[in-house]
Amino acid sequence: MGHIIFTLNSHMGFDHPQWEMYSASKHGVRYLLKQNGILPEAVAAPTCQTCHMQEGNHEVMTAWGFLAVRLPMPEDKQWTADRVTILQALGVLDPEGNPTGRLEVVKAAKVARLTQEEWQQ
Repeated sequence: MGHIIFTLNSHMGFDHPQWEMYSASKHGVRYLLKQNGILPEAVAAPTCQTCHMQEGNHEVMTAWGFLAVRLPMPEDKQWTADRVTILQALGVLDPEGNPTGRLEVVKAAKVARLTQEEWQQ
C-alpha cells in the first residue's frame, strides 16, 4: 500500500498529470470507493501499477494493447467494429482495416504490448 501511495504522490502536480488522470478515471474512482468501504473488498479496482508496472519495478510500460484496446479482436461483431474504429483513429489500421506502417513502428518502440504474454513479462 505504501508503494502505491508513494507512486501516486510522486506523480502529482501540474508537471505530472498522471494522478489527476487516474483519480478521474473509472479505475481511480472505483479504488477510492473501495478504499472508503462503499464498494466491497472483492470488487476490482486496479491501480496504475496493476497494468503498467507488473513486477513492481519502474520500467513503466504501456498496458496490454493500443491505449487499452486489446488484441486479438473479440468475437462480438459490434465490439470488434468499435475497436477497428479506434485503431483506425490511432493510425494503426487504414480506412479498409489493414495494418499500416505505424503498427511496425509501435511494435519496434514497444509502445504497445500486443499479447498477454508480452504484457506479463
